[in-house]
Amino acid sequence: MSLSHTLSRALNIEPGEGHPLVLLLVHSFFMGIAIVSYFAASTALFLTEFGSESLPYVYIASAVVSTLTGVVYARFEKKLPIQKLLVGTLSFLLLSVSVFRVGIQLTDARWPAFCLMAWYTVLHALLSVEFWGLASRLFDVRQGKRLFGLLGAGEMIASVTGGLMTPLFIRYFGTPNLLLVSAVGLAFCLLILGEIIRHFGGHLERARDPGETSNVRHIRYRDLLKNRYIRLLLLLYLLAVTVVYFVDFNFLEQAKIRYQNRDELARFFGLFYGIAQAVTLILITFATGRLISRYGVRIGMRVRPVILTVCTLALVLNAFGLGPVGLVFWLAATTKLFDLVLYRVASAPAFQVLYQPIRPAPRLAAQLSAESMVGPIAGGLVGATLLLVQWLDISSGLVLGTVTLLVLVAWMKTGARTYRQYRRALAEALRKRRLEGSSLSLDDETTLDILTSRLKSAHPGEVMYAISLLERLEHKDLSTFLI
Repeated sequence: MSLSHTLSRALNIEPGEGHPLVLLLVHSFFMGIAIVSYFAASTALFLTEFGSESLPYVYIASAVVSTLTGVVYARFEKKLPIQKLLVGTLSFLLLSVSVFRVGIQLTDARWPAFCLMAWYTVLHALLSVEFWGLASRLFDVRQGKRLFGLLGAGEMIASVTGGLMTPLFIRYFGTPNLLLVSAVGLAFCLLILGEIIRHFGGHLERARDPGETSNVRHIRYRDLLKNRYIRLLLLLYLLAVTVVYFVDFNFLEQAKIRYQNRDELARFFGLFYGIAQAVTLILITFATGRLISRYGVRIGMRVRPVILTVCTLALVLNAFGLGPVGLVFWLAATTKLFDLVLYRVASAPAFQVLYQPIRPAPRLAAQLSAESMVGPIAGGLVGATLLLVQWLDISSGLVLGTVTLLVLVAWMKTGARTYRQYRRALAEALRKRRLEGSSLSLDDETTLDILTSRLKSAHPGEVMYAISLLERLEHKDLSTFLI
């Protein structure tokens, strides 16, 4: 038996999937290189030039730029063929990073560092949209469930490698040239995209699942807000992103206090990001699937805010003088590490399951609204709050820690309400038979519990529908139910 055949069986890769999968894995790898290099360079250069006190302006600017970019991208998406849209997206990002590097080289002005930092959110978002949009067209729903986890691993392995290699690179080439590494990563992504188009161009032009795209453009934001469950989901997302920004600010502020030199900052951020991604990769490989399947979506919703609450409480107590001053940096770094890791390990999979009971068109519209509107709103609110704290000239550590705790409490309460509403919405979706063909997982504890309860329904249609879903999931107790 050949090595390729052995790997295919081990990774559950079916015939015909190997070639596009390898190309996407290489694309994912260079995407990770581009992101981690840009992150280390932009953060270090900004903090060196402006300091943490200017971070509120970056959050506000990033919110505005992200929103405008999302509007422009949506218009191009309507007018351009998918191939031109994907090529144009990567070309635009490559040009932007190159312009920033040239700007740093040609001028001593501070604006390139500010723009670099504000642009990071846009770079990360557009790369994700390009890559996963490409993957969703190369593989259907059934294939995606098997292969998308593997594809995400390529980016994470690159992030680990790039992050851990950052100190060595800076030692010989300096922090600004990390942008060249990011540009090279984007250039390779563009080359791989060209190969994919050359071999699978016709496949890319196929229409997406009509159930997921029909009438999405006709759904208005205020129409989404009429649905109580969607309102709760968007509020939950707003609170979660708000906490992310507060945790990020505290982490970057403490990093700037500890490391004064831009090369030292870049080394630290590269190593930190690499370690965070390594821990995330290990946990996703061995824990995430079992966590959601065994304990349900509720544990995925709870674990992150609970742990962040414990960490933030420790920071607040330290601000009251109940702990050594030198501990603040490590508490802030630990909080940020938990936030990065638990987002990918618990929160993101849980959020995907929470969207499951919504009909396809409003589901996609709600996800797009969360990413393009609610996220930037959270960034703008946090930026305004930080500016107010600075203007009042009060102790930022104590005040922001307290505010973060209040938002975390609101997050946990909203999460509990959302979970209760999720069970109702899921039961309703099952009753109306709206889950067949869903691109999301159906094998968490809550879903299985509701599915099996439907086997006792007095309506034969509901029973047969539940059986078909359980059969598709290869549920171990299905034969017992049938007997």
